[in-house]
Amino acid sequence: MISEVFGPGAWEESRESKTDLDVSLLADPHAEFAISLRLADVAHWPQDGGHWWCSHDSWAYAADGTVHQWGPRNLADETATALTWRAGAGRPELFDFGLTVELDGHQAWLGDPSESWPLTAA
Repeated sequence: MISEVFGPGAWEESRESKTDLDVSLLADPHAEFAISLRLADVAHWPQDGGHWWCSHDSWAYAADGTVHQWGPRNLADETATALTWRAGAGRPELFDFGLTVELDGHQAWLGDPSESWPLTAA
């Protein structure tokens, strides 16, 4: 599967679209933390003026207003949704989040533990 995700044909098969996603927002450690909680199974990093995302079966690369996405997920779109969620929540800082850990899994939450979401990793 790894060879398919990062194989030479993946770039040619990727979906290209315009984006107004401001990846510079991810340089803020509070935003990066919040996005990492919302997309716990996605790694992301800046590179050469753009930004990469990668999960076990999808990737995305955004630069200069264009995004390339490959695989069943649209990781740049998911990041944009998570950034919109964070903005709507008042741009919480990393200290505003909580984590509940139990034998059968763990949950992240913001403000109220009863409104949590599961954390999963690939």
